[in-house]
Amino acid sequence: MACGVMLGVANAAAGADAAPQPLFADSAALEITLEGPFRTLGRERLDEPELPALLRYLQPNGRQIILDVQVKPRGISRLRNCGFPPLRLNFKQDTVAGTVFEGQDTLKLVTHCTRSSSSRDSVAREYQVYRSYNLLTERSFRVRWALIEYVDTESRRKPFTEPGFLIEEDWAVAARLGMQTLAVESLDIAELDQSETTLMALFQFMIGNTDWSVLRGPPGEFCCHNGKVITPVGQTTGRMVLPYDFDQANFVDAEYAVHNESRGLRRNGHRYWGLCAMNEHVAAASARVAEVKQDWLSLVDAEPVSERGRRRGVGYIADGYEIIADSTRLERSIIGNCRP
Repeated sequence: MACGVMLGVANAAAGADAAPQPLFADSAALEITLEGPFRTLGRERLDEPELPALLRYLQPNGRQIILDVQVKPRGISRLRNCGFPPLRLNFKQDTVAGTVFEGQDTLKLVTHCTRSSSSRDSVAREYQVYRSYNLLTERSFRVRWALIEYVDTESRRKPFTEPGFLIEEDWAVAARLGMQTLAVESLDIAELDQSETTLMALFQFMIGNTDWSVLRGPPGEFCCHNGKVITPVGQTTGRMVLPYDFDQANFVDAEYAVHNESRGLRRNGHRYWGLCAMNEHVAAASARVAEVKQDWLSLVDAEPVSERGRRRGVGYIADGYEIIADSTRLERSIIGNCRP
């Protein structure tokens, strides 16, 4: 049983019956225009209401699509530290049929923090993190790169274009896997799919991230911290935590990131944050990570990251591979450095 109180289960769906998601079926950059009150959005708190905006884009046949959306800021550290907020887009489902947003309800949009080359690289590297995890497992959030023109309806400032990316919703991941979402305060280790959880922990080691949990969320929030729970239908075991929000990861190197040295994570280092109870699955997880080595290194050595950022990213992931390929370092840095 879950350690906390069962608070809700939603969106059960068989994978074969899942609605098509054209947005995430294509990896080509999506060019969109968002027109809305961005001055107000930059000052809003998370608990304030959504505001109306327009989303425009061109279909391949040249037809312009204009969608009414509701927009609000989201995030915690980004909202507090960035000049431009990350956003949540809320679509009217009766208007998106036949568009690239067909099947969408709400979407997270990861935006630039500041209008700088370092911020653009951080956004691109976080996008690469999601794509890298896709290499390892289908039990992951899909993403779509976007170039967004922002038109502020509250100022005379000229429109500007910055990169960002859209993230698949947890109910959509659950639907394509024939699973369901689960809202609980906490999880017990026995409820988790231990092989999948260990793979996720090793992935977080590879990108240098300790800002996550598979057992609980922050006080007053659902489990888990920077993760969403999905579960096999009608079962109390085999549950998985889908990780998201990797902005604190060393690989991403966000300008506002606070690297948690109290957890033994140096700025350019790696730190394993997995659970000792799952150490028997580390060998299989390491083998799986090794299988995708060339694909992973090729992915991080590519656009949309700058050439300088690519060199750093390749070096950082290669360092992680050196550790897991060495049995002595694997034993010391991962198996011997797990959490009770």
